[in-house]
Amino acid sequence: MTLLCRTAENLYWMGRHLERAESVTRLVREHTALITDLPISSGVGWDCLLAIPGETELFLQRYDVADEANVMTYLLADHANASSLVSSMSWARENLRTTRATMPRETWRILNELSRYTTESAAQGVSRGGRHEFCERVVGGCQRLSGFLAGSMGRDPAWRFYQLGVQTERADMTSRVLDVRAGALVSLRHAHDGAFADSQWVSLLRSLDGLQLYRRLTRSLVEGDRVVGFVLGEALFPRSIGSCLQTVADLLEDLPHTAGSEQARAAARTARQRLGELPAAGWTPEMIHDEADRIQLSLAALDLVVNAVYFHLEGPLATAPGAISA
Repeated sequence: MTLLCRTAENLYWMGRHLERAESVTRLVREHTALITDLPISSGVGWDCLLAIPGETELFLQRYDVADEANVMTYLLADHANASSLVSSMSWARENLRTTRATMPRETWRILNELSRYTTESAAQGVSRGGRHEFCERVVGGCQRLSGFLAGSMGRDPAWRFYQLGVQTERADMTSRVLDVRAGALVSLRHAHDGAFADSQWVSLLRSLDGLQLYRRLTRSLVEGDRVVGFVLGEALFPRSIGSCLQTVADLLEDLPHTAGSEQARAAARTARQRLGELPAAGWTPEMIHDEADRIQLSLAALDLVVNAVYFHLEGPLATAPGAISA
C-alpha cells in the first residue's frame, strides 16, 4: 500500500503529540513531588514549568498569576493551549483517526481510551490531591501504547515517520528541560546557594526517567556537570539529545533518498556530531542556554526540511525511484 504524503505527515505529528503529552505529564508529576519535598525558602515555584515548553508569554496573556492552580490548569486541562495535555492527546487521536489503516487495529482502542480518560479526568490532575494518580495513569497509558506499537508495528515507512516524530519531539523537550532546569541549578552552584540543588538535579533526571540509568552508568553521585553531559550525549540513554539525534539520522537514512532528503540527513548528522565536541565540565548557565538554543534551532530547521521533502509534495511519496511503500 502506497504511503501518501498526508498520511506520513499525520504519523509524524501523532508521534510528536504523544511524546509531548507524556513529557508534559512527567514534568508535572516530578515537579509536584519536588516542590512538596522542598521548603518554601528554596524559592522553587511553578512558573518554571511554563518556561520549559516556552509558554510563559501566552500564559500571562490569559492568567493573572502563575500559581499552582493556574499553571496546572494551563498545562493539563486548557483546550485553548495547543501544547496542553488535553490538546496534545486530542491532536494525537485526530492524527490516528486519519491514518488508522496503516496502524495495528488495537492502536485506536488504546489511544481512544487514553484520550477520553485525559479529557474527563483533567480536573483531577489540576488538584494536587489527585495529581499523582492522574499523572501515573497518563504516563502509563502512553508507555502502554508505545510498547504495543514497538511490539506489533511493522518496521516500514509508517513506523519510521511515527518514530521520526517521537524522536524529534523527545530531543526538543529534553533540550528545553536542560535549558531551564539545569541552567537555574548551575546558577545556584555559582552563587554558593545550592543547599537544595542535589534534590533538584535528581528531579531533573527523574523527569526524563533517567535517574536509575545515570547511577548505573556513572557509578557516582548526582553532580551537575555529569548530569549535563549525560542528558546531552549519553548514547545508552534513550532520552538523551545525542541518542535522539542519532535515531533521527538513522530513520532518515532508511527513508527514500529523494531530492532534498540529503539536506535533512546532513542536518541531523551535523547536530549529532556537534555534541561530541562539547566540554565534559565547567558548564555555566550561559553555555547551557546557548547549547540548548542551538539544538532547538537545529531541530526547527530539520522539521522544516522534513516537511518540505516528504510532506508537501503532490500525490503519493511513491512516485519516484526508491518509492515509500507500507
